[in-house]
Amino acid sequence: GGRSGTASIHSSPPEGHAITRSENGSKDGRPESLDAAGLPSEHVSSSSQRVTIKGKTVVKSSDTEETDGDSDSSLEDLNVLLAQHQGKIKKREEERAAREILNRYPTNPASAGTRNETRPQKRKGYEIPPTKSYKFSLQTLVAESRKGQASEEKVARARAALGQRKSEDVKMEDASKSVIAPEEAEVDEGLLASVAGDPEREGGVQKVLHAMKRTEALSREKAWNFFSEENQTPISRLPFPENAVSRDTWQGVFVDPRKRSNAIQSGYEIHALSLREELPYELVIWMLDELCVEDRPVLRDELYMTLVERPGPVKDYLTPPVIAQLFARLNARKDAIESTAIVKLHPSKLQHKRPPEREWGNLCAVINLLGDLAPELQHVSREYAIELLCRLLIASDTSKSYSVIVAVEDALSALITSPPASDWQEREKVIIDNLTATILDPRHRLDLASRLPAHPPRLHTFRRALAFAFLTNLVQPDSSPNPHSPQLPTSSSSLLTTLTSYLDTSPLFSITPQTSYPILTAASTLLDIVLADGYAPPATTPKPSPAELEFNNQIDLLAAQIKRVFSTIVDTGASYMHRTEAKECLERLYYRCVFAVRMRPMRKKGLFDGTHAADGGTDREEGFMRRFLAQGKSSSSSIQENATNVE
Repeated sequence: GGRSGTASIHSSPPEGHAITRSENGSKDGRPESLDAAGLPSEHVSSSSQRVTIKGKTVVKSSDTEETDGDSDSSLEDLNVLLAQHQGKIKKREEERAAREILNRYPTNPASAGTRNETRPQKRKGYEIPPTKSYKFSLQTLVAESRKGQASEEKVARARAALGQRKSEDVKMEDASKSVIAPEEAEVDEGLLASVAGDPEREGGVQKVLHAMKRTEALSREKAWNFFSEENQTPISRLPFPENAVSRDTWQGVFVDPRKRSNAIQSGYEIHALSLREELPYELVIWMLDELCVEDRPVLRDELYMTLVERPGPVKDYLTPPVIAQLFARLNARKDAIESTAIVKLHPSKLQHKRPPEREWGNLCAVINLLGDLAPELQHVSREYAIELLCRLLIASDTSKSYSVIVAVEDALSALITSPPASDWQEREKVIIDNLTATILDPRHRLDLASRLPAHPPRLHTFRRALAFAFLTNLVQPDSSPNPHSPQLPTSSSSLLTTLTSYLDTSPLFSITPQTSYPILTAASTLLDIVLADGYAPPATTPKPSPAELEFNNQIDLLAAQIKRVFSTIVDTGASYMHRTEAKECLERLYYRCVFAVRMRPMRKKGLFDGTHAADGGTDREEGFMRRFLAQGKSSSSSIQENATNVE
């Protein structure tokens, strides 16, 4: 017999015999109970452990896994469980979203409140709030149409005014007016109103325009160039004058271009050629032209030395037309080489581009040639050369090159100091009148006077005389330049008196809302150049001489006028840079007058200072002391009388 809970395999019983087993597995010899179908109960009961496999009866234990079906078949599918769980979560989220929407957009205004006040009903989804619908009335359309018409009318008026201004002829007076202040771009108020205007604020466009003018946002700097800004076309060389040399002699080497370069570079043949008694005009012109177009420094230097060593023949051919032609070969502008043409500012075509690179070697060679030949030049050629070199100092393209500035300064020094003193006074007046009549812009006048060398003494005097002419002949908006410039005073008394009265009466130094501060800055700097040392007399020690006292008094009056001018300038912060610069320039001039030009430091005026005898200060001080001592004596006598009475 087998035990309960164990599996055993038995052979089949003999036919006709049946093995009976109770529920606990014991054999009792009784037949097994049958169900309604007539089958043994162990075959239909799920709890039975007896199975028949291939005609054999097998009893399996409860923990075996070798069955026909999987033991986990009775469990539910995991995917089904997860789907049910996710469905519940999704349902809860939909309910939560519906409650939030109902709380945010309640259907009944009276029921609007917190979430706890009303419990929203379950909905399948939430409703999107309706979009707003915009409606345009007839009044708004008419108002927009009127605004558009007003803007178009302003644009049309601005364009008409601009076209009328361009169509007018520019005369000398108009040219002088246009260079008074920095150019300001015209702004279309209608366009500005459409861009930056606020229809709800009155005067918004005017405030914006005022702020733009105050901060100089519309100022456009203009320039004047001596040379053309366009790219220079290839220069064609002049052919060598073969008739000027003898082919059958050693001079025939100059006919062949290849041999000519070697002959010039060696220096012997070209030097021997220049030793001829008379150099032909064609040969001199060819050498001058090669000086302008030759790009090899070695050949250019040899030609330059050859021309300098023979100044006699060259000076007769170096006339103003020839000098102008030399600068024209260097791509100079036509109005720049014309000494009587007015220097007019114009916008640069290459303002937003990089300026073309230039090689200034040829220009420096021509300038140095004029300086070296200065003693041999004619008066007309010398004056014309000085005027052209002064224009080079103020040109925007050449003033940025140090090599050009140095060459111009050296040449001007030689040209101005070469003529005799008797001839120079008359020539100086002619040159100053020409520069004053052709250079009208205050900034250019200031640049020219500032960049002129202060040495030697004659050049320093010329610089001061030119600055005095520029200062007293600054063009006003409603006036034209004076063709005759005043002469610089030659004594300290007359100079200081003239400058003091000019500061007191000139409208340039009268501060008004219409004051042009760039012109005021230029005038202050020119005044500083004119003043220089003020023709100060020799210093004496230990006591000042009468001439020194007079000089110091006049300097004090001039300094007081300068202080009056810059004290009336109300400069709040750095909102207007031109105004700030003008005030600082006047302050520097005041301190230079007080601490540099004045021969002795200014003493503080006091009761016991005896240096002011000229204005009666000593007499007043003595009278004050007498009265003070008299009061002391009377008080002491009264005290003594009281003491005697008490006794």
